[in-house]
Amino acid sequence: MFIHPHKIKIEQLLEAKFNPEHLEVIDESYMHHAGPEAGSHYKVIMVSSIFAEQKLIQRQREVNKVLKEVLANDIHALSLKLYSPEEWEKQPIIPESPKCAGKNKEL
Repeated sequence: MFIHPHKIKIEQLLEAKFNPEHLEVIDESYMHHAGPEAGSHYKVIMVSSIFAEQKLIQRQREVNKVLKEVLANDIHALSLKLYSPEEWEKQPIIPESPKCAGKNKEL
């Protein structure tokens, strides 16, 4: 199974900065027109105690700051699901990503 270098880099950067209790970096490129090996669409599900005192926008800004260099290189979309440990315990289901509007369109 192919693992894109972007996925590995995202995991390394997030682990180093946020010391997450739970981290999933899901390459969703297969759901989009670019294809499964494009490394262009990612979903991050992360639980960190750092988020306990932060509002959602603060969490997103911090993650985007850490991933700035990676995001500048061919990543088209990044979905962030960021939780404190307490929120994670209450979150029964992670929302699914929407289907790509352009995946089935002819070029």
